[in-house]
Amino acid sequence: MAIAKIEEYRQQDGNDVLKVYLHSFQLFETGDYFYTDPFFMDLVQAYSWCIQGKDHLYITRGERVFGKRISIYFYRNMASVVLNYSPDCVDHINNVGLDNTNNNLNVSDYSKNGFNKRTKGYSTSYSR
Repeated sequence: MAIAKIEEYRQQDGNDVLKVYLHSFQLFETGDYFYTDPFFMDLVQAYSWCIQGKDHLYITRGERVFGKRISIYFYRNMASVVLNYSPDCVDHINNVGLDNTNNNLNVSDYSKNGFNKRTKGYSTSYSR
């Protein structure tokens, strides 16, 4: 998918954020856009990004490595640009895979990331 348009906003906390709209063949409930920081404008424009997933949506791009097609996640690309290495696990703090702002991403490990997952409708409260 190609980028349809990019809008820049200032959030209430004073942080600037980009809203990146993608051309899409499939309309997702959340829309065909994602958020990131203006610092990553070059990364946004350098590749053809798309929305991927069913229950949890993420921004990806395809790449061939040794003849095999793999998905590269936008948030992992962001982390490698900032940290100069690719961490094993990057956590979306608010569980929204389309929110790729610095305030929403946290370098983590798989066990800590599991604590931040949504529940499957089970409640821990007890009522009669």
